[in-house]
Amino acid sequence: MAYISKNYKPDYIFDIATLTSASDVYCHTSFSYFTVNEKLSSIATSKCKDVGEKIIRIPPWVEYMEYIKSNIADVKNSGYKCKKSDDFMASLFLMNFIDKKYRNKWMHFDIRMMSDNNELNIAEGFGTILKIINNI
Repeated sequence: MAYISKNYKPDYIFDIATLTSASDVYCHTSFSYFTVNEKLSSIATSKCKDVGEKIIRIPPWVEYMEYIKSNIADVKNSGYKCKKSDDFMASLFLMNFIDKKYRNKWMHFDIRMMSDNNELNIAEGFGTILKIINNI
């Protein structure tokens, strides 16, 4: 993401990952997502209904970036002071690698593992993701 934002000057940056499996905490969701962009969040909320998927937003509290600072590295991806916040802190960790001028154009999708979705008989979330991309 750092390379993309530095070398390509994108209109938007989307990443899709299962970093922490924390989206499993939200039992009947297709995926959770993180963005500081209210327009992207509104599109996500609207478009998930079009395809019958359930999503949940990870709080966009960027002031918590201080909790990913490390004494031995620039940032850390574990051992946070915020307990039970893996998806939230992982999103901030990822945001650290995006140039500040592109952070408002970035959206992180924390998808569930397909095997978990199949057990719950819910969609995987890609319908919503495609609708978001097609509507920006």
